[in-house]
Amino acid sequence: MKSNQWKIRNVNIVHKGEFKFEDYLERKLKRMIAEESRRLGITKN
Repeated sequence: MKSNQWKIRNVNIVHKGEFKFEDYLERKLKRMIAEESRRLGITKN
């Protein structure tokens, strides 16, 4: 039930335009880079 409510709220936020897709992509990209760096044995913040 709570997960459904969260999904509905999330969709509403997207429709209101409060969700910035660029920010989401930037966070996702940084996370991917961090994981790849760790996999290659590179430690970066």
